[in-house]
Amino acid sequence: MDPIKVKTCGIIVGADKKIEYLLPYFYLNLRLNTSLPIVFFDFGMTVMGKSFCEKRGQVIPIEESLWSSEEVSAKNTIKTMWFKKPLACKKAPFDLNLWLDLDCKIVGPFDDIFSKIDKEHWLALRMEGKITLGWLKMMEEHPHYLLYNSGVMLFEKDSPFIDLWIDGCHKFSKKYNGDQDILGLILMDHPKKVGILDKIYNFITHHDEFSDKKKVKIFHNVAYLKADLLNEYIFLEKMASLKDFSPILSTKGIIVGLNAKIEYLLPFFYLNLRLNCSLPIVFFDFGMSAIGRSFCEKRGQVIEIEDSLFNNPDDPYQPHVRNEWFKKPLACSLAPFDINLWIDLDCLIRGPIDEILSIPSHKWLRICPEYTIDFSCHDLSFHDLTIFNSGVFAFRKDSPLIDIWIKGIKNFDLSQLVGDQDILSFELYGHFDKIQSLDPKFNALVSWKKNPYKHLAPLDSPIKFLDPKLTLEECSIIHFYGSSKSLLLTRYQALEAMANSFKKENEYV
Repeated sequence: MDPIKVKTCGIIVGADKKIEYLLPYFYLNLRLNTSLPIVFFDFGMTVMGKSFCEKRGQVIPIEESLWSSEEVSAKNTIKTMWFKKPLACKKAPFDLNLWLDLDCKIVGPFDDIFSKIDKEHWLALRMEGKITLGWLKMMEEHPHYLLYNSGVMLFEKDSPFIDLWIDGCHKFSKKYNGDQDILGLILMDHPKKVGILDKIYNFITHHDEFSDKKKVKIFHNVAYLKADLLNEYIFLEKMASLKDFSPILSTKGIIVGLNAKIEYLLPFFYLNLRLNCSLPIVFFDFGMSAIGRSFCEKRGQVIEIEDSLFNNPDDPYQPHVRNEWFKKPLACSLAPFDINLWIDLDCLIRGPIDEILSIPSHKWLRICPEYTIDFSCHDLSFHDLTIFNSGVFAFRKDSPLIDIWIKGIKNFDLSQLVGDQDILSFELYGHFDKIQSLDPKFNALVSWKKNPYKHLAPLDSPIKFLDPKLTLEECSIIHFYGSSKSLLLTRYQALEAMANSFKKENEYV
C-alpha cells in the first residue's frame, strides 16, 4: 500500500520596491503566530528587500505583468503589481497555498484557516463587503456580480480558477481597476467552487464593523491605512511623547531589570510592550552596556543597581546569573510607582496588560503560582509550599512585601536555594490572605527541552506551555524563561531587520 501523502501548506506573498517597507513588520507578526514556510514573490524589490526575503524563505521572481502602461505614475505602478498576483499564484509551490497581502497584520494563530477549503472548492476568500466604484461599474454590466477580496486567499496548487483568472486579466485588465475585480467576474460562472472565509481571517480595517475584535486573526489595512502599519513598526523611534511622562508622579507603571547579557532582547520587548501598553517604564540597570543604557534613557527613567543580595563568585550555580536575580528585590524597593508591574525581559507581551495592575487595597501583590512542593522534609514549617513565579508580578509600593523579601534573603543560606523567587515564596507562606492570584495567561511559562544545537532553535518549533490548559491565542504574556530564551530569539529573526530599517528609515518613508 502506498503511503498517504500529507499535503504541504505554506504562505505566499508578493512585494515590489514600493511596498517592501512593510516586510519586516509583516514577517514579525507572521512569525508570532505561525511557523509555516513562506515564499516571497519578487514583483520588483530592491536589493535590500530581496536580501531580507532570501534569509527567511524562497524568493521567486515575477517579471511579467498582465497589465502594463508606458505612462509612469504611482497608480500605474500599483496596477502593474496587482496584475502580477495571478502569475504568482500560478507558481505557488505548496499543495495548499495561503496568499496574504503585505498590508495584512496577523494578530492571532491562524493555521486553522487551512481547514476552510474542501475538495469541492477551487479557492476560499471573503466577500469584499463594501460597495466601490469598481463594483458599481461591474453591477451595471453584470447584475449578479459578487466582489471578493483577494488580500487573503486560500487555494490548492494548480487550481482551475488560476488559468481562468489569468485569461480574464489578459482580456479585461485595461477595462477594470484591479485583479480582484476580474477574479469576481470569472467566478460568477462558478459560484459553487468558491468557499467563503469568515471575516476574522480578513478584517478590512477601514469599513468592517465587528462587536468582538478580539476574535480577529488578520487585520487588513488596505489603501491609506498602510501608514498605520508603518507607524506601529517605527514606534520605537517615534515615541517622543514618552518623554512627557513623569514616572515619579504616575500612580502605575512598568519596571524591568537587565544587564549586558540580556539587553539584546530590549528592542523586541519594548516594541511589544508599546503595542499593548502606554504606561511609563523604569529600567533598572544591573550592568548594561553603553548602547543598552542609551536605548533605555530615550524611553524611560534609568536607575542603576550596583549592589546585589548575592555575592559569591565561587558559587557552583552560575554566579553571574544569581547575582542579577538577587538585584531584583533591591530594584523593587526603589520602584517609584504606587502600583508597580515587574516584567522579566524574556517575556513576550501579546495583549493588553493594564488589568494586572488592579490590586485591591488589602492585597500586597498579584502573582502566578508555578508549582507546589512538600518542603517539610527540610523544614517542618513548610507543608505544600507554593512556589510563585516572579517573572511577572504587580505589587503595591506601600506594602511591607519588599522589605520582608529582602530580610528573608539576608537570613537564608543562599547555597541551599536557586533564586530570588524561591525565597519570595517562603516569605509569602504565612501571608496567603495578602496574595491575589494572577491569571496564568499573564505569565504563560514555555515548556522547553534543552536544545542540542544550543543557541539555535528551529523556526517550526511549536510553543508549548507548562500549563497544558493554556493556548497561544489566549495568552497576553508568554514567558520564555531559562533555556527557552533561545526559542524567543530565533523565532523572531525580524529583529535583525528592525535595526537595519531604523537606520534606513528615510529610504522607506
